Amino acid sequence: MATARPFAYNPSLSPVPGTTQLGSLSIGYPTTGFTDNPQYWNGPDEDLGYVIAQTVSGGNQPNPVGGPAYVGFFRSEFLTENSFLQLSETVAGQTFANVNDAVLWLNNNGYWTSFIPSTPTPTPSNTLTPTPTHTPTPSITASQTMTPTPSITASQTMTPTPSITASQTMTPTPTKTATPTVTQTPTNTPTPSITASQTMTPTTTRTPTPTTTVTPTTTRTPTPTSPSTLVVHFDISNSASYPGSGSAITDLSGAGNNATLSGDYSYSSSNSGTIVMGGTNSLANITQNATINITSTSTPVSVVIWAKVTSGYAGNDGLWNKQLGPSSYDGYRLSVGGTNGLIFGFNGNSQNWNTSSGNNVFTANTWAMFTTVIQGGTSFVYVNGNSTPVISQLTNDTFASQANLQIGQSIQGDGSYIPMSWGQFRYYKGKALSTAEISTLFNTDKTKYGL
Repeated sequence: MATARPFAYNPSLSPVPGTTQLGSLSIGYPTTGFTDNPQYWNGPDEDLGYVIAQTVSGGNQPNPVGGPAYVGFFRSEFLTENSFLQLSETVAGQTFANVNDAVLWLNNNGYWTSFIPSTPTPTPSNTLTPTPTHTPTPSITASQTMTPTPSITASQTMTPTPSITASQTMTPTPTKTATPTVTQTPTNTPTPSITASQTMTPTTTRTPTPTTTVTPTTTRTPTPTSPSTLVVHFDISNSASYPGSGSAITDLSGAGNNATLSGDYSYSSSNSGTIVMGGTNSLANITQNATINITSTSTPVSVVIWAKVTSGYAGNDGLWNKQLGPSSYDGYRLSVGGTNGLIFGFNGNSQNWNTSSGNNVFTANTWAMFTTVIQGGTSFVYVNGNSTPVISQLTNDTFASQANLQIGQSIQGDGSYIPMSWGQFRYYKGKALSTAEISTLFNTDKTKYGL
């Protein structure tokens, strides 16, 4: 069952009974405590990633029912601390030393987040080694009780039950479920550890065991998360990625793989922000480098693009490519062909495939999410959140040369530019997206693109 809560824009700053207020944002809880005035909107599913909520004072947040909406959401791609930190830096347009600093900045600037940071508590060993006193054996029981308590309390802070939350700019659906007060006071839970150590001080025995038992302060340190495999992430609806003008698109993944636009492109504010490519010579180019290159399909790659292909395209016009031209043709690409069909192009040291789907696997002039998973064994192409691929192709090969990564052209230098609009682009190195992950990405953003 999804975990979500309602939010409302409440510029009066007078809290609605049963809710909490952060700036002009009113935060409810899934069962009681909110009304229809102001209008509440249900937030994204917090079981899929960490949510950041904000007010949209202009009331122009896209929503599935039309009319003004004053609340917008971001959700981290994964339910991990590292993914939340990346999202926070994207929203804030700056870097943070840690997640605690990120949450502090967000709250101070009127953003609510479901991520609950850990609050470090003082090392209990200092408090538990006071002047020894001659006490009877029962004091041993007291010291045993107080020793584990601080570390347990601290580790509870580390695992915030609200593992509720996940990715970006998800348009909410209206809800009328009521909602009790949800206070963000869980961050204060560590304080009891201080009280416990103070109360137990008088009964400390002269045996030094309390000092040694308290040392597990390491339990407060979060388990490190592995680096993200998302190495290119463009979201045209996010001004941190594209401000609405200019030729530079900023990579939100943190890997620094920015793109340069050229040719007959323009910006549209529709669907929260998109790049429109005329199809004559429009291109977004990312220079090849170690973070996006692979030498063989033993390192998988996943590519996701939200695009609306205009009718009137030519066969083999390219959605994206990382494939060289006549010098070697090394690399891979996704193109269109036939009648609303797709072509997966792959060329390595021993294989050369141009595999077509059937016709009508997508609809021209309609938004779709195209996902390509390239890996040793079999590679796949999916449309939207469907778990059945439209293309399956045996691929197990190596590459002698490396190409740039491009959006809007087929094979590099062949002039196969495509007339289309696109809103998001993701490139994962070292990850083959599962059908469940593809479905999650699709469901996160489909409302934005009218699906």
